[in-house]
Amino acid sequence: MARGHHNGLIYTSLLLSLLAMTGPMTPLSALTAGVVTVTYSSSDGLCGNGYATGQLSLQQYKFTGKELDNALDAHLYDFGARSYDPALMRWSTPDPLMGKYPSLSPYTYCANSPANIVDPNGCYFGDYYNLSGKLIGTDGIDDKKKYLVLSSDEQKKIKKNNKKGRTTPISSLSSSILIPTNEVVDTMEEVFDLTEQNGHEHGFSVGVKGSITSVCEGNEESISMSRTIDELRAKNEYVAYDVHSHPKGTHDSFGAAEPSPIDKKNIIKSSEQPSVVLGYYWEIIPPSANTIGLSSEYKPIRKIGYYNENGLIAAPITFDTYKRAVNKINKL
Repeated sequence: MARGHHNGLIYTSLLLSLLAMTGPMTPLSALTAGVVTVTYSSSDGLCGNGYATGQLSLQQYKFTGKELDNALDAHLYDFGARSYDPALMRWSTPDPLMGKYPSLSPYTYCANSPANIVDPNGCYFGDYYNLSGKLIGTDGIDDKKKYLVLSSDEQKKIKKNNKKGRTTPISSLSSSILIPTNEVVDTMEEVFDLTEQNGHEHGFSVGVKGSITSVCEGNEESISMSRTIDELRAKNEYVAYDVHSHPKGTHDSFGAAEPSPIDKKNIIKSSEQPSVVLGYYWEIIPPSANTIGLSSEYKPIRKIGYYNENGLIAAPITFDTYKRAVNKINKL
């Protein structure tokens, strides 16, 4: 342990804090005559180096690898979006996107959890949303990615961590998907419409750069996605994931939003985003209690399922619910 002093504040910190000793180091052989001091930081970025005249610091880049600005004795770290004051352990200005986190102070650094969260530019994290399109937590990584969490159990897990001020690593979730664009969702709806017109499977692919291929057609039982692969290759792009449909059929013989053994075997993609199958669930509508002799009716409900080589990552969800959530999140 090492003790330090700064502007009247006395504190104790680890000499080799993971957050402190980052960035380029100056070789001792390159230093000229003078007093050499070792600079160290606490986990909040407060540095101790004596500030004596004629001293040289071994480390110009200190807390989280940022350069400490000592101009006019400001002692602030420039993170890009705003500056951080290590003495106060707060940002000098509020988060420009503070409306996304109403439960947190807009001046709080890393949601008061610097040991768990990385904030390289002073802006917001990657976010998790539920099927109502509401923000439920963060992964603690400032990559601006938005995820839709399909499993209700994993939604509860994220909410619980969020209430305790903790983040949820994306690696600990199995039902999270990157939010697609509204254009992808519109193309899914087009696939549903075409499938219902002639009873054939239809599909398309999404490239790693976001390109959407044209819709291709199969038969009643299968579809080949080779044309969409070629279409993306012509753009020097690879398949991130594909989308295909199962015909609705009848209430006792229908195409569910679940992958077949062939679907799971034929996955071709260049990302971790799961593939998509569009299918149906037939809702039973019983006759009115005041009628006699009438049988139940059946109504087809559009469903969407995400799957990988092991099967569904979560139970299929109603497509209308999915579409509303995606459209809402994309407006944020």
